[in-house]
Order: sequence, then structure tokens, then C-alpha cells
Amino acid sequence: MEFFIPLISMLVLALIIYFALARPQRKREDRYALMVAALKPGCKAYAGGGIYGTVLEVHKDSFLLSSAPGKTKLEFDIQALEGLDGFDVRSERKRQKDLRKARFQRQKDQSSGTEQRPDPYGLRTPKGPHL
Repeated sequence: MEFFIPLISMLVLALIIYFALARPQRKREDRYALMVAALKPGCKAYAGGGIYGTVLEVHKDSFLLSSAPGKTKLEFDIQALEGLDGFDVRSERKRQKDLRKARFQRQKDQSSGTEQRPDPYGLRTPKGPHL
């Protein structure tokens, strides 16, 4: 019985570390990944140093921000993104989920051959009972 007490205390300590450090960090990383995926031209964004402006262009590793319309254009590394105006994690997760469902459905339709393709020559006959 004395053997299990240190083992249980180590397990409890590991759980405390997981829920106090690792899990919140993963949630922050997931939220940031969703925010980067939602970044597109025209949206309002906060960049490093507290700079607020409109996104003009989005590249793989950077984005172009205009803090004063028509006057200033600043290029930031994608890691400098601190926030998006009006960004909601729940709605973005739902949007990403809907996009994945639609992509899966398209792939399923293409692989099963049930996708309706146009018949440019009129060679296909309608399906159904033939008389």
C-alpha cells in the first residue's frame, strides 16, 4: 500500500500540471490558428505594438496593414497578429466545420460518380424505367 501513495501523488501532480499549463497553451494555439485562418483583406486587425488598421493583403508568412487609409502601409510577420476586430472563436469553429463537411461531401460525390456533370453532346439518356 505504501508503494501506491507516491505513485498516486505523482499522477495527481501530472494532472495538475496538464490542466494548469499544457491545456491552456493548446487552447491559445488553437484560437490563434483559427484567427490566422480568418485573416483576409478588408478586416480590421491588431498587430504587434498596438497598431490597429485594415488588412490589405495576406501572404503565407506576412500581412500588409494600413493604419491610415491611403497613407501608411505596414508589413507584419504573421506572428505579429494579436487580434481581429469582431473575431468570435465559436462562429469561426462552426464555419471551419461547415467547410470541412462541404469539402468531404464534394469528395464523396466525385468518388461515387453521383455528381451531375453537364452533358455537352446530349448522349446521356435519363435514368429511370425504360418503356
